[in-house]
Amino acid sequence: MLGQVFGGCYPDAVLRLRPKARFGEVFWRRHTRELLAGWDGSGVDPSVVDRARLRLEWDRPQPDLCTAMLVQQAWLATAAPLTAGSPR
Repeated sequence: MLGQVFGGCYPDAVLRLRPKARFGEVFWRRHTRELLAGWDGSGVDPSVVDRARLRLEWDRPQPDLCTAMLVQQAWLATAAPLTAGSPR
């Protein structure tokens, strides 16, 4: 489609579709895996999240990146609370 409209204006390499960026490969690395290996189900609301299904998803080689915010929520629930003046 782009080639039909702009074919004479740009080189073919510019007009060819490229795959979308994939961020899951970066997110699901060692630190995330270590956190999830010790996850006890806390930090997520069981009235909205099926913890057993989430565990199965997180045990996959490439979990759905849509669950990344739940990883962050679980980490925040288990991380030591910050106090005024403490280093981050």
